[in-house]
Amino acid sequence: MRRAIFLFLLFGIGAKAQDDNQVSITLPTASGTITAKADRVSGDFKTKGAILEGHVVVRDGANTLGAPLIRLHFANDKVDRAIAERHMTIATPNGVAIADNGTYEVAPQIVILSGHVVLTKDGNVLRGEKLRYDIPEGLATMEAGPGSRVKALFATKQKD
Repeated sequence: MRRAIFLFLLFGIGAKAQDDNQVSITLPTASGTITAKADRVSGDFKTKGAILEGHVVVRDGANTLGAPLIRLHFANDKVDRAIAERHMTIATPNGVAIADNGTYEVAPQIVILSGHVVLTKDGNVLRGEKLRYDIPEGLATMEAGPGSRVKALFATKQKD
């Protein structure tokens, strides 16, 4: 519970301990709030950032970001960016992507993923090294790594 009080004093946010030994917090953004759950939450007094560790899940509306470690960055006392490290997943209404690392820009809802990126939707699969995904536009741009190519598998429906 001390962690919840610390976060409230540091950021002016709501935080509470859960029965499953995770901390649940609600954070302000430019367009509303996001919620986050983690095993451990730390605050960085220098940058006024937060570090969430252990089974981290961050929800922004219909978008869900998961990773073992997520760093939250604040601008004007609101979360503006979430940086996921050590194998991350993002699920949106338009698809699911996994990668080694990723950055979620909260206000424009843009995701930039890097390292062994896999994007799936409706049986279609794209693989590459870097992905820029504009969630509101539903536009994903995959890039290959040095000496490689983007790989794609497109599922087709059989005509009756």
